[in-house]
Amino acid sequence: MMATGETQAMDHVISELLHRYVRLDRKEIELREAHITEADVKRWAGSYPGSLEAMFDAIAEDLARRFNSGEIEFWQGDFIANTLFTRMLDYAPDGIPFCTLVWEVYEAFDAGEYSRTPNDDPIRTYTVPRIAGIVGDLDAKTRKSS
Repeated sequence: MMATGETQAMDHVISELLHRYVRLDRKEIELREAHITEADVKRWAGSYPGSLEAMFDAIAEDLARRFNSGEIEFWQGDFIANTLFTRMLDYAPDGIPFCTLVWEVYEAFDAGEYSRTPNDDPIRTYTVPRIAGIVGDLDAKTRKSS
């Protein structure tokens, strides 16, 4: 689980991304304007007490926890996971390590984007249990380190 400073920084990031999603959904902005930019990452990193890699993971953790608790709907989470994953990949050539948690959260949301059979509910079948598993693993790590 994140420390207080990390939690406050992530609250701001997720809130900002949710606001962009709402504006995008209302067609007030274009998709390219909603995505995470390099300037966003620099601004967020300035208020985050850890490394850039840790910040990406903290955003992914907060996203997973909020979706798991029902605070964020699927399409909101999917938008955030997609833009977060894309921005993380942009940093790979700069030597920022690939963030496994970001990948896992991205994959969980990606799995809910399409049906595999006519009566399939991919969000319920794939995304919900994967995110629950991720949050369970995060909680287990927190208990183990306490």
